[in-house]
Amino acid sequence: MTNNHVVDGADKVEVTMDDGKTFTAKVIGTDPRTDLALIKVEGRKGFPFAKLSDSKPRIATGCWR
Repeated sequence: MTNNHVVDGADKVEVTMDDGKTFTAKVIGTDPRTDLALIKVEGRKGFPFAKLSDSKPRIATGCWR
C-alpha cells in the first residue's frame, strides 16, 4: 500500500528495499479521495508485516461507517 499521489500518472513503479534490492510493482487500484493506492510487488514473497488483530472485523471490509 502507498499513497495515490506517489503512483498517480506513473509509467513505471518500483519498490526499493532496505537492502538496496529493487522490484517492479503493478498498481492494482487507487482512490484519489483518500490518497491511497494498492500495489503488487512482482517477484517477491514473504514481506514483513504487522498483525493488527486476531479477531474478525465487526463490519465488512470497504464499509465506510
